[in-house]
This record gives sequence, C-alpha cells and structure tokens, in this order.
Amino acid sequence: MKTYKNLLGEIQRLQTLAAKRRRKEVGAVIADIRQKTAKPKRKSAKRKVAPKYKDPQSGATWSGRGLTPRWLAEKEKAGAKREEFLIKRK
Repeated sequence: MKTYKNLLGEIQRLQTLAAKRRRKEVGAVIADIRQKTAKPKRKSAKRKVAPKYKDPQSGATWSGRGLTPRWLAEKEKAGAKREEFLIKRK
C-alpha cells in the first residue's frame, strides 16, 4: 500500500509530465496552424475568358463580366443596343 507522501509525489510527477506533454502538443498545433496560414495550398488559376462584345471602331473587347466598359456604356447611352456589339461565334 502506498503512503500519502508517495501518492503526493506521484501526483506531482504526473502533473509535471502532463504539463510538458501539453506544451509539446500545443506547440505542434500552433506550428501546424502557422504553416497552413503562411502559404495557401490552393492556387488560384485565373482562366482567360473569351471576349463577348467588341467595339468595331476601336477594337476594344469585353468578356461580359465585371463592370460595363466605358465605351459600351457610352454607346448604350447614345441609343445603341448591347446586342449590336456581340461577337458572332462560328
């Protein structure tokens, strides 16, 4: 049978061991998080989108994504329809 003093010593040893293991595991988790946030794994592949609209005068094109370009907005304001500038696909 263990004495009270022996049990206290064992408790102290186990608490020290638990604290060391906790620091080690927390350190590993922090290192993993830093590695994952340092450089993203997913590379953003920007795909080129074929132009959908073309200005016959200047040759400027627009894919139809994002803000309407100034040349097309001005032509629409003057009364032209957007469909007039569509690039015909074969």
